[in-house]
Amino acid sequence: SDIRNQRSKSPAESPAPIFVGVATFAMQRTIVFLALAAAATASQVTPVQKVVDMMEKMVEKGKSEAEAEKSQFAVYVKFCENTTVEKRRAIEEATERIDLLTANIDKASSDIDQLTKEIGEADAIIDSTSAEKANATSVREAEAADYAVALKDYTDSIN
Repeated sequence: SDIRNQRSKSPAESPAPIFVGVATFAMQRTIVFLALAAAATASQVTPVQKVVDMMEKMVEKGKSEAEAEKSQFAVYVKFCENTTVEKRRAIEEATERIDLLTANIDKASSDIDQLTKEIGEADAIIDSTSAEKANATSVREAEAADYAVALKDYTDSIN
């Protein structure tokens, strides 16, 4: 009512006509702000709705991460299977190679034993042959000496 009384008075009678216009403008602005705020709160999401939205987003994110992890795990499983196959094959090949080398070592050891025996027999033959040669040489030398003596006798008797 004071505002109405001030408006009805003439500008000369009013002590502060400028402040009345500013106050009216401020009130209008406040009313518009409250109306906008009321409209905004009517269209705004409630805290429960926000939580529900956040949980739905979390579920979607969880599903996408689970799918990504599932595909990554599938790749890992495939890697493990391939590696296992390769390692088993490498182990089998190495085992076969070990068996082959062990057989070669056993054969070489057997050959060493056989050849050592044969070398011993050959050495025995060489020793006996050398002894026979020495005996034969001494016999031949004795016979050559006897022949030389007989030849000298014959040659002396003919001359």
